[in-house]
Amino acid sequence: MSTPTIIKLRCMRCRKEAELTATDDHGDAGMVEIGYNLSYCIQCAKETGHPTVRLPIARPPKHIG
Repeated sequence: MSTPTIIKLRCMRCRKEAELTATDDHGDAGMVEIGYNLSYCIQCAKETGHPTVRLPIARPPKHIG
């Protein structure tokens, strides 16, 4: 049985680090791939307005009762 390949990602803005295996998705580690070997953490991607991050749509609260 072979050992899984571990990939280390680091946010190029805040330097937050994450590790994932070669079969994992960047989103599973809380990272956004913005280029070849370039990543932002989700928070930095939101702050910079990176287009691949979908911000939640603000909806009014449901009235119960």
